Amino acid sequence: MQTTSQTSAPLGSKPASVISNTTTIIATVIGIDRQKMTISVKGPKGKPDIYRIKNATLLKDIAVNDEVKIVLYDTMATSFTAPAPAAAQKK
Repeated sequence: MQTTSQTSAPLGSKPASVISNTTTIIATVIGIDRQKMTISVKGPKGKPDIYRIKNATLLKDIAVNDEVKIVLYDTMATSFTAPAPAAAQKK
């Protein structure tokens, strides 16, 4: 499942935007590397992927063949500003 949201700057202010994507995957664990803090999973389309786990506590109770829920967040922010006047750029 994937959701996308976008927010823009208020009217009258300089253009700006934030786009956020959230993807939720239910996958089966096919491998665990506790030293490298990674987990290998097979997703719903059958494609294997490897994810780095930031919190070692999360790996404590996971075993091969467990089903896990993975939530991926991706955010991009943009803003636009006027270029500096030509005279100011030469200094």
